[in-house]
Amino acid sequence: MNDVIINHLRDKVSDIPADWAISLKPVSSLNEQAPFFALHPAGNTSAFNNHDNRVIQTETVRFAVFTVAKVCDLDGIRKDLKKALRGFQPDTGTGMIEHVEGNELDIQGSYIWYKDLFQYEKTSE
Repeated sequence: MNDVIINHLRDKVSDIPADWAISLKPVSSLNEQAPFFALHPAGNTSAFNNHDNRVIQTETVRFAVFTVAKVCDLDGIRKDLKKALRGFQPDTGTGMIEHVEGNELDIQGSYIWYKDLFQYEKTSE
């Protein structure tokens, strides 16, 4: 995964900082830093094309976006996140980004850590 996705997110949801995740809890000071998006690679799966003699591999690239926010703000922030990423094509030769699932990771007081999983496909020869 490259910086194209994170730069796109920063551009589309400019009022919320976004960066690469350095841990599952990327915010050390909730009052000062939330809301915040943290991106993290979430694994790839591969499949081969059986329709011709060439080896063309389709790879599904998954990444997670950890959202740290006040519980009362989470729904609106996730709506903006999904609107920014769904349908975005990170590069030529890739599919569009799809939202796969989301789930709560942790709650601390009035703050929540939430993980949304996204994916896109890319083809390599």
